Amino acid sequence: MGKLLTISKICVKQIIRGCVGLLYKVLTLFPLKQKAVFISTRSTGASENLTPLIEELQRRTITLRIVEYNGKIATNLTQLIKTPIFFMKMLYQLATARYIVIDDYCLPVYLVEKRQGVEVIQVWHAAGALKKFGHSLKQIPTTTLQQYEQALISTHSNYDKAIVSSPAAIPAFAEAFQMPPENVLALGTPKTDVLLNPEFKATSIAKCDRFFKKINEATKRVVYAPTFREINRKRERFTLPFKNIAALYASLEQNNLILIVQLHPYNQKQWQVPQEYRKRLQLNRSHMTTSELLVASDALITDYSSILFDYSLLAKPMAFFMPDIERYQSERGFYDDILEKLPGEILQTEAALCEWLSKCDVEVASHVVSFKEKWFAETPGKASVNTIDYLLRQKTEDNLLKGE
Repeated sequence: MGKLLTISKICVKQIIRGCVGLLYKVLTLFPLKQKAVFISTRSTGASENLTPLIEELQRRTITLRIVEYNGKIATNLTQLIKTPIFFMKMLYQLATARYIVIDDYCLPVYLVEKRQGVEVIQVWHAAGALKKFGHSLKQIPTTTLQQYEQALISTHSNYDKAIVSSPAAIPAFAEAFQMPPENVLALGTPKTDVLLNPEFKATSIAKCDRFFKKINEATKRVVYAPTFREINRKRERFTLPFKNIAALYASLEQNNLILIVQLHPYNQKQWQVPQEYRKRLQLNRSHMTTSELLVASDALITDYSSILFDYSLLAKPMAFFMPDIERYQSERGFYDDILEKLPGEILQTEAALCEWLSKCDVEVASHVVSFKEKWFAETPGKASVNTIDYLLRQKTEDNLLKGE
């Protein structure tokens, strides 16, 4: 019975895959249009990484039409029926747009034989290169169905260019996307541009004062932003990784701190703060964007999240709570010797975390500066301009080739 079910699932996937390919071929009969389509599949809200590009493009005097799509979409074939309209719209744009700009895994891109003249640009949502991803992960399928789907979907394919934060990130992204290094461009990470904007900082602090009020003038706000976890390719439900929340809360009280928990987009709406701890342990329920929180906070605690690269631009204290570091290292892995060069302490116990909270307002170590310079080079605050400049140069070259 189990084998029969597996065979039927494989057949369904093959049929869907064939239908998608056929539909795309039909859609390519429509003329190719001078438009840039920005697609984010991370959430239904505006993308922090693509929105700055859209705004920069709108500031230019151009004849390039701008289209934006934001929405969660399936990561495997049989789930496509959950978002058929959104998927169909993206497939149409992929067949008719001169430029497709994405910021994450995007299933429709991997299912088609891309039309000539369509350029797909991957502006990955994360700066730097910490944990392995994409083809850097040597994942071995554990079931026949997983093995078949891995062969059926060529993930991270069809990219013409990838945009990264600095030259130091190029080798990792070239490996992760199986791209020639020369097609990985160190133009910056657009979402980090606002972090260095004084006006954005002022409005973010005011917003933080409204949603996460200080208990008194001396209160410091610390952001805790963990990444999501996976077991056998399935995302785990988020739980606060502290066995003794009472001890953590006591440390927050003793050091006059508020800990703001910023969940990963994949973990939203999966955890609640216990009622008795809500005075100093608070959850960001979409009140503020991640960038706003980073700018308004006094310190950061994270683990394996790329948010650490963003925060290094601000030269504030940070620490890395990694009680499961050995398991994460064996299951996921990291690039090169990055763990040895993190801009903060690695904390593996709750006692160590509480001790760090007592000194999190000390002067930032000097090596944070060298870390920032390595992973952002000369791009801080200029990523959106750099990326749009590249895109418009491509458009100009197209016009020259056409004799326009």
